[in-house]
Amino acid sequence: MMLNTSGRNVLIIGGGEIAARKAEKIMAQGASVRIISSEFSEATSGLDVAKLKISIRDPSEIKDHFACSAFTIIATDDSDLNERLEDYCINHGILYNRVDEKRSPVIFPAVFESNGVTVAVSTSGKSPSLSRFIRDMLYEDLEKYSIALPVAEKLRNEIRISDFHTKAAFFRALLENERFWQLLRAGNTEDAFEWGLKLSDLFEDPEKNGARVLQNQNR
Repeated sequence: MMLNTSGRNVLIIGGGEIAARKAEKIMAQGASVRIISSEFSEATSGLDVAKLKISIRDPSEIKDHFACSAFTIIATDDSDLNERLEDYCINHGILYNRVDEKRSPVIFPAVFESNGVTVAVSTSGKSPSLSRFIRDMLYEDLEKYSIALPVAEKLRNEIRISDFHTKAAFFRALLENERFWQLLRAGNTEDAFEWGLKLSDLFEDPEKNGARVLQNQNR
């Protein structure tokens, strides 16, 4: 599941380096960030976000801030306070990420994006370093394949195949076809689109499916 934070309020409790990194990630996705902390590091002080200097004794003191946020990031350096904040979130059905525990319902994966395609790698909080390593290893392949997105999107909107399974089979055949990728790598996106439309006609007609489709894939 991916949570769309664009245009939404996100609450961060804690003013240290980790809070700053989380804020930057969320802000890059278009979220409106508010940070509450008893003190702010240089990194958080430099962020262009709403900042409230509050020493929290009881989570209920900031209940209005919880209520107006899509989710909360708990990032103080006080584990006891983090525990109380987490309990409050659990008891009030609030989505949260607690940075010093891996059991949070919201986990930040290692993310990378290319040409409109986003890939997230997660180890469920067990090893963020491994997540980042795998992300970096996969990046070159994403660059290579994400060029298909504009054509795939256009085909999805234009093809007349209504059956879900048939449509899935069509896109699988398309994306496994070397001719399709040759056209894309050559920059011939319109030809790749037209080629995809012709292939979709074979899938649209039940009598042309199966062996005939496979025979025509590589033409």
